[in-house]
Amino acid sequence: MERAVPERHHLLYDKVVWGSQEYGRKLRTCYWLIPLLHPTIHQTIHESLASVPLPDRYAQLNIWMGFEPVENDYLGSIDNLLFSIEAANKHPRTSRLDKQLTYLAMCAIELQKPLVKEGLIKVV
Repeated sequence: MERAVPERHHLLYDKVVWGSQEYGRKLRTCYWLIPLLHPTIHQTIHESLASVPLPDRYAQLNIWMGFEPVENDYLGSIDNLLFSIEAANKHPRTSRLDKQLTYLAMCAIELQKPLVKEGLIKVV
């Protein structure tokens, strides 16, 4: 039986959208937000969730400034990203519409978490 080849999953996708702005691109390409997953799980994530909404540029900046990845811990980094998004959402200059968009991004990340945990392949 052929062994499945692990695949890197960008937690923040789609590439075109997240790559279109500086801080979105920085967040998307953070190594600890690109876990190595079993290909079936990777496919399931993309079939279940079309994309993660991109917050406005001010929220992206606030998320980036508050985000601290956890080295050697993808799940811890995801949790820290969620905390950073939540903090950015509480910024006094964030509009009501942007708060809703940021909340949707948090929901999309939360939906991925159990699948990432299930399909995570640890590199030794």
